[in-house]
Amino acid sequence: MSEEKAIKDFDFYTSEMEKGMKDKLFFLNFLHKGSFNFLDYGCANGKTLEAISLARNPKKERDNFDTFFGYDNSEEMIRLARLQWQGNSNKVKFESDWKKIPRSGKTVLILSSVLHEIYSYKKQDEIELFWKQIFDINPQYIVIRDMCWSRDMDRKMTDDVYIPPYNYEINYHFISNFVKNSTVEKWQIDEFEDKWGPITNVKTFLHLLLKYRYVVNWERELRENYFALDDVELFKRIQNPMYNIIYMERFQLPTIEKFTKIKFGDDNINDNTHVKIILKRKEK
Repeated sequence: MSEEKAIKDFDFYTSEMEKGMKDKLFFLNFLHKGSFNFLDYGCANGKTLEAISLARNPKKERDNFDTFFGYDNSEEMIRLARLQWQGNSNKVKFESDWKKIPRSGKTVLILSSVLHEIYSYKKQDEIELFWKQIFDINPQYIVIRDMCWSRDMDRKMTDDVYIPPYNYEINYHFISNFVKNSTVEKWQIDEFEDKWGPITNVKTFLHLLLKYRYVVNWERELRENYFALDDVELFKRIQNPMYNIIYMERFQLPTIEKFTKIKFGDDNINDNTHVKIILKRKEK
């Protein structure tokens, strides 16, 4: 568990979160017909809910009966969400108190890029409480999209990438050339390795590639463990007798895949960094 650092630049943080919004709405085509209560756990500035509202009702027709609820433990995020919401204000509510979130049998609960934060910052008893809260509200659908690593990623890089024994200068030269279309600073690698150890295995290498762009909020992003949740733990948690898994996809983030395929081709670092899952409550 890491100490959670304050977000220094909310505008940059939220703009980065909004990237890839189309992919974050992957679940919409899997919902059956009818209206729903969309609940975004860790809603930030509410842009995901706004995008759902627009996708579900592009003409903003009055007879659309979807409702939207956003929960975030950050008061500042809740303030931004209420301020920036562009949809029908009568159909949305943002709260930082979980007890104020209404329960509905037709809820679509969205867990987008929030599980890794919970596992990174929360104590074990808080993690247990989180999962209890999730299933206690009895949502019709649970949607997960997040970073998730598999334990076979914890292996050494191939010898054609690193020349044993580990050498910092070789390491830096490779990484800086690997991401030459972007910028990775030497001080970032120094601080990353101080926190997460030498970049000599696939897990730490992909971990760096996922976070090096976040320079503005670097202190927070450095300490956050993007790979706090592994697939064994996640699949254990979602094995609930009241739910079926109706969709699951494991994938490498496209921006990372672009780099790794150019350098290594299809036969090397093709490890998945993310997962998308939809759970549906069983019919009684």
